[in-house]
Amino acid sequence: MRPKALIRLRHAAVAIALLVVLVAAGGERAAGAGYWGEGYRICRSLKVEYGPLYVSAKGVRCRKAVRIIKEWWKGPDSRQTTVEDSTGGHVLLDRFPGWVCSDGASAGGCRKGGRYAVYNFFEPRPASSFSGLLRVGPLSSCPSFRSGGLTFSAIERQSHIRCGLVRRLLRGTYRGCGYRETWPFHTADGTPYGRPTCWFRGGWRCSTGAGGAVCWSASRPKLNAIPNSGRPLAISVEVG
Repeated sequence: MRPKALIRLRHAAVAIALLVVLVAAGGERAAGAGYWGEGYRICRSLKVEYGPLYVSAKGVRCRKAVRIIKEWWKGPDSRQTTVEDSTGGHVLLDRFPGWVCSDGASAGGCRKGGRYAVYNFFEPRPASSFSGLLRVGPLSSCPSFRSGGLTFSAIERQSHIRCGLVRRLLRGTYRGCGYRETWPFHTADGTPYGRPTCWFRGGWRCSTGAGGAVCWSASRPKLNAIPNSGRPLAISVEVG
């Protein structure tokens, strides 16, 4: 992993954004406070795979803010580094050193000191119409299947994740645990114990539990649309 100076953008910051009147704007034109609250300038929309997202900026020009969000969403994985931590991890961008990116299901952003490049998926509209829209994103299911003597059923997934990928991740979790394992606990002599997290290419992480398995994306947190008491999940399944 390439050494970088890290400034943690806490995942919780996504959830406490102030909802006030959004005024559509573009370029470097200043606008009234929007989804992210006072001090943020509404920039423009950016078309991505899951629909338009709306970029805002604070302490940085709109043009650069849009470039940063575009690099995070559309740039190749080879120019990004995912850093794991206890709160879900964050992403570093090679082309924008010092910027640290993290997001939730419907909003997120990148931070460098007191400068912010942020986005949200909510279409510009009056704050009163936001009631009940802090949703976790579209969910879907996959057909049950058997593998290695196990039955995988009640499969829930973020709708943009293909069922073929779901099956590959679940099979891999029970056969070899990907290319790396990390353990939540260690004894005094260093022996690991607990339920390991299986690492897969593409930023995927999976783990097993009592009666099932779960997976989440460390590199694309926007796919983690299934609410959970701990980290949000991208895939949940019952195994028997």
